[in-house]
Amino acid sequence: MSMDTKKMHPTEVSLYAKSMHINFEQIYKWFTGRIYPDQDCGKTVCGIHACCYPCHSHDKPTYLYYLPGELEFLKMKLKERFPAREIEPGSGKYHCFGNAQCVYEYRPIDCRSYPYWPVVECGKLVAFIDDRKPRCPIEKVPPPFFEKVKEGWLKLLKIPLVTTWLEFEGPQPCGELVFIKDSDSQSTAET
Repeated sequence: MSMDTKKMHPTEVSLYAKSMHINFEQIYKWFTGRIYPDQDCGKTVCGIHACCYPCHSHDKPTYLYYLPGELEFLKMKLKERFPAREIEPGSGKYHCFGNAQCVYEYRPIDCRSYPYWPVVECGKLVAFIDDRKPRCPIEKVPPPFFEKVKEGWLKLLKIPLVTTWLEFEGPQPCGELVFIKDSDSQSTAET
């Protein structure tokens, strides 16, 4: 039985996701790429674990985006090792306290696909928002990493709940748009 998630409150969408048994363990395997293979991105670029530190943030706290059901999955899986704290009670926005507390194998999809966040229109991936500037010192993202992220999101968007949430309820971070061109066999990016 399918539900119209467009008419649901975000809390109801998360509960619905939980009842749908979205397999985040499997989904995380789709997002295993690294910007710099075999290297720690923070140490490579900054000399420190830097992805969530205030010096690399906008003028407001850096916070993470969680897909429907993902926050509940991570809290259940990590228990007291869960590294993020809610910025304001009831806001649904969680602040990351830096890589020192990160449980790398259970980092959220937002971290796995960083710096890209999908833009969905009419149920299709049309672009990514590149959220690097002004906070991230990475100047160029290698094409293989972009392709791996795009491939993961295309798989993830086959889950109607995720597609609907991204299109109608999901966050829209600021950043440069990277448009996706459709072709018969694959998609490519243009900036």
